[in-house]
Amino acid sequence: MINELFLFSHNYRLSRTQVIINSDFSYQGGAEGIKKLFAFTKPPSAIFCHNDIMAIGAIWQAKRMGLTLPRELSIIGFGNLNFAQYSEPALTTIEQPRFEIGRQAMLLLLAKIEGHGIDKNAKLLDCHLIIRDSVCPPKN
Repeated sequence: MINELFLFSHNYRLSRTQVIINSDFSYQGGAEGIKKLFAFTKPPSAIFCHNDIMAIGAIWQAKRMGLTLPRELSIIGFGNLNFAQYSEPALTTIEQPRFEIGRQAMLLLLAKIEGHGIDKNAKLLDCHLIIRDSVCPPKN
């Protein structure tokens, strides 16, 4: 559920125990991703979803499949949308700096309008892990 091109462009290689499932960024995409992951002989004990919406869909599907969260499966989202804290279990997520993303985009746009050159390199902004109830320590 993470962009493979991003990982490879940053010289990150997946180990044999790491899997990426491609799907859309919806509730249904998260639910379908869980079905695919649990079709493997050895399903994962934790997943990181591309966004909170997918993670909520993954939680819904995991519960429909009879899994106990987070004991049997830990799920982490990305975005810290307001409703993430109200899911059951409450979703652990990565909070992205939305205001700073918007500010940086505005500064780039202003620089472009004013005819200045724009640095095409990516800007890294700090994110924060918001730990809630959808994760637990690994079993081994």
